[in-house]
Amino acid sequence: MSSSTPVQTAIPPELSTKLTVVSFVSACFVVILHAYERSLASGNGATAWIVTFIGWALPTFAVPIFFVISGYLLGIKSGNGSRDGWYAQSLRKRVRSLLVPYLVWCTIYVLTVVPFTMFGNHMAGRSLVHNTHLHEPLLSAWNLLGIYGADLTGFPANGVLWYVRNLLILVVLAPALIKIVSSRLTGIVFLLMAGVAFFLHDWMPRSCWQFFETGFSLRGLFYFSLGLLLAAHPIDPSSFRPLRLLLPVVWIVASLLFTAIRLHPDEGSLALQRLLAKAINFLGVGAIWVLYDIVPAAKRLARRSFVHDAFFLYAAHLGIILTVMCARCEDILSSRLHVPAIGIFLLRIAVPVLLSITAAELLKRHFPRIYALLTGGR
Repeated sequence: MSSSTPVQTAIPPELSTKLTVVSFVSACFVVILHAYERSLASGNGATAWIVTFIGWALPTFAVPIFFVISGYLLGIKSGNGSRDGWYAQSLRKRVRSLLVPYLVWCTIYVLTVVPFTMFGNHMAGRSLVHNTHLHEPLLSAWNLLGIYGADLTGFPANGVLWYVRNLLILVVLAPALIKIVSSRLTGIVFLLMAGVAFFLHDWMPRSCWQFFETGFSLRGLFYFSLGLLLAAHPIDPSSFRPLRLLLPVVWIVASLLFTAIRLHPDEGSLALQRLLAKAINFLGVGAIWVLYDIVPAAKRLARRSFVHDAFFLYAAHLGIILTVMCARCEDILSSRLHVPAIGIFLLRIAVPVLLSITAAELLKRHFPRIYALLTGGR
């Protein structure tokens, strides 16, 4: 393997802490993204601006950064492909850390959330039933496989775990990807090609759009490869220190611009919206990484036990949104308790985060083996 940097197989403690905090913050942003409700974002008032900016524009970086972190960690721990037996070891580890939790969480959702969605609760999220084929009267073998995401044009029962399904595919392809990025030039050229494909993804025919969105995701391929490239050819962060505030500022400005265009669309704005959304993805990944070093509270957050619950929060939150914060509950909050729309939006964020963290901490304390099973030993 040709590489311009020495082989590194261990993660420095300070970097490990940063990855933990960034992962938890990103999981919280995923909750915000799924709390977004298009009906709240209609109109031109302050509520529409706040909900669209906070609930749609800013959080789009969250899943991409998980791909970057996963690619980076795999690249480092494999010695960028140079360690003997790393691939077999990586596959065995991913069975425990990814595949087992994936199957368990899908089973939990199909036994709890999906039936709750099916039997007359009229909640946002009925697409979950459609995508798992459980709206059909007969549960054939293919329908059962669909629960676990065998259909790469749909979602597994726990829809957010499309990310894990895609990551498992990328882990299988990791040797080829690591070989490509082992040369800086080849890696950059491949990343540019993957980036162009990712940016043009929204113009694909609808018949194959979903496959390249959540099946074999072009977004996942691009950001996972970016993580591998950064592992193989690290960038000295000190060289960017004078400009570190620029990236978060550009990210926020681009998000505000996206919000304005989305709330005031015209015939020619759709293409610009799509391109801006992809740009915000990319800018947000770098901005969150930089903000950890700028915001003092980020380092204090690392001392909290719950910061390690990122995967549990990611896997559990959608079920809470679809059940505890269902349409009937929100109707009671709105019509009887007169909670304003922005208050309901904030509750959609706070309730899943608090309940998920509470459940995770109780499981860690009283049922550590169950917690380890649900989180893959994280």
